[in-house]
Amino acid sequence: MAEEKSRLPQEAASLPEEEDPAAAAASRPRSESGASAPARPRHTRPPRDPAVARAYRSGRALPGRVEQVVKGGFEIKLGRVRAFCPFSQMDLRRVERPEEFLGRKEFFRVIRYRRGGEDVVVSRRAVLEEELGEQAKYVRATLREGAVMRGRVVRLVPFGAFVDLGAGVTGLVHVSELAHTRVERPEEAVEVGQWVSVKILRLDDDKGRISLSVRQASPDPWAEVAQRFAPGTEHTGRIVSVSEDGATIELAAGVEAWLGALRLPPRQENRLGGWNPGGEARVRVLEVDIARRCIEVIPAHSDGLAPQLGLEAGASLTGRVERVERSGVVVWLGPAHSGFLPAAWTGLPRGANLHRRFAVGQEVQVEVVEVRRGRIRLALHGVRPVAESAPQERRSASPRDDQQQEEAGTFRNTLADALRAALEERR
Repeated sequence: MAEEKSRLPQEAASLPEEEDPAAAAASRPRSESGASAPARPRHTRPPRDPAVARAYRSGRALPGRVEQVVKGGFEIKLGRVRAFCPFSQMDLRRVERPEEFLGRKEFFRVIRYRRGGEDVVVSRRAVLEEELGEQAKYVRATLREGAVMRGRVVRLVPFGAFVDLGAGVTGLVHVSELAHTRVERPEEAVEVGQWVSVKILRLDDDKGRISLSVRQASPDPWAEVAQRFAPGTEHTGRIVSVSEDGATIELAAGVEAWLGALRLPPRQENRLGGWNPGGEARVRVLEVDIARRCIEVIPAHSDGLAPQLGLEAGASLTGRVERVERSGVVVWLGPAHSGFLPAAWTGLPRGANLHRRFAVGQEVQVEVVEVRRGRIRLALHGVRPVAESAPQERRSASPRDDQQQEEAGTFRNTLADALRAALEERR
């Protein structure tokens, strides 16, 4: 018996066996002293290819040839044995076309070896992952905050896009950093497989996170705004959003302008009626502030009401009713120009209901009575304005004082009429 054991090949005796260690120990014969005898190998025949057995024990990769596609994977000719490589172990990504690997020679790692080489499973993915890990170490060592480099978009998520910088080292580009324009979804700016230039914003070695920016790696569109969108020039833009305060208009990629609602003529339903997101608008640049990245525009055609320039007393204008107050009517004369029409200069009897005569958005013919300290006082066309106080007092009074005096005079007159009516009833 001892001679037979000595004749067994050492490599076959050292091959791993898939059996329960406890059951194997229980099945071993015991000596007279009670100690278990050395375990005998289950397979006494030598391995078909000792090189494959050694590669399994050492973890070394071996070259192999892809022979054919079988159920669940590939048949690999590895030395003098035929091995099996599952589809999931052939590549780092899912194998879409198995026939493309036929006849190719690749390196494989033996991940299972049984029955002297009759049951061998190999993996090409393990070899690729090891190589990729070494390359990833080199790529990470070269990354620096503020550097600009090329990468490939590998995955899109609702909050941004993951970009591969090389060797599987990926960073996240937040949706706000994908473009100079507003981006609601990453699909609007990039797509999977696209190569992009990114700037490294932050490296977090503790958490293994890399923050990137596509926006900061591309030229700033505001660098040429002063030349392209000078005040007074007209442009056609796309309406991005509309609110009660105004509309945001995209003049170029990454360049947006603001159109205030007060720049538009008042309407009975809504100042921004007809301004819908996604539509086009023709606007005129009013002001450009590069430091604040702000462009203010007005409509190129203000519904037939052109901006009134050089307002002077005595000028006849066409305006629209902006709002009706107790003491008078505010009339919109044009973008950035509104005047006040006192109730006494509307031609209506004292105490008349102004809401019945004037409606928001209604066109009215008015005359400029006075322009002082940015305040424009109007009178309805054909109505002769009557001075409410002496000229000397009016020059010293402020616009706010004028309004207070108008309201106080109306109150005094109403109170006096009420007292007279009460005295007449007593008589």
